[in-house]
Amino acid sequence: MKKEKLTLAILYGGREDFFKSCLDSLAKGEEVSEIEVAVAGNSFSPEIIGYMKSLLLRINFHVLSGESKSGLRNFLLENSEGEIVYFIDDDVILPENFVQTVKKKFKEYPDVASIGGPNLTPEDSSSFQKAQGRVLSSRWGASRMSRRYRTQDKDALAGESSFALCNLGFRKKILNKHKIVFDERLHYNEENDLLARLTSKGETHIFTPEISLSHRRREKFFSFLRQVFESGRGRAFSVRINKVNVGFVYFIPLFFLLYILLLPFLIKYITIFFVFPLAIHLIISFSVALYFVLKGDSLLLALIAFFLFPLSHLSYGVGLAAGLIGLNKKT
Repeated sequence: MKKEKLTLAILYGGREDFFKSCLDSLAKGEEVSEIEVAVAGNSFSPEIIGYMKSLLLRINFHVLSGESKSGLRNFLLENSEGEIVYFIDDDVILPENFVQTVKKKFKEYPDVASIGGPNLTPEDSSSFQKAQGRVLSSRWGASRMSRRYRTQDKDALAGESSFALCNLGFRKKILNKHKIVFDERLHYNEENDLLARLTSKGETHIFTPEISLSHRRREKFFSFLRQVFESGRGRAFSVRINKVNVGFVYFIPLFFLLYILLLPFLIKYITIFFVFPLAIHLIISFSVALYFVLKGDSLLLALIAFFLFPLSHLSYGVGLAAGLIGLNKKT
């Protein structure tokens, strides 16, 4: 089989220190001289341009003012040298064998459309960031999407919910075959929309714990809630415009949101029937947080996670509502 060229694609969002750390981790890896690193962003400071040129990496950077994230990704897909285009975020930290492992896995699975792996919480994160990681990696916190944030025992065929664009690669020939690109109307969850459309064409995807990386969590409380909100909004909007990513489980937070909004109006009728769902939610959240402690996490982390569970579910529900009614403001 012909050896497939690899392009590592990065969207630059202006976070200079994070981006430098990302490139540093890549430069320390194996086989990096054999790949193209394609970077796209709306603007680059002279310092960042100089930094990219100083590294022993073959970096091609592209300034595309005013483009959306999906537009930047489509540009990289079209203009990259590699037959495989592997997307990472500008704030990830890569293990030394990352490039080698990506190449190995695409060689191992020559017929799949895409391969991706988990993004894990860095060990040096704060308690708040680690709590985010615990919430996102738990089934109670993120349902099917929790797979993106934890390792598993072996490679497996997987649906779109298992993948995130901070650690996901595509075979260009399969995208070109179906004339499928990122939908530029979407500004979040665009990868899940694309993967769902590929699946509808009969293509398959592999999730592997071997291609793992560290991904920085949000430093501020409202930044995390906004991330969850945007995820819900992106999923609902993709359902609305492309009729993909449909699944009842994704919309449970919307029903929880409606329940919480209606609860104050039912206050004079409060019975066990009306408070039962909230009580069950809090009991499960407490139980999962307690499990974190039993697995070795701190009480502080567990307490933060306990509060993040309902707040993240409500934020996702608000995002779903916004996406369903068409509120898809460019971010």
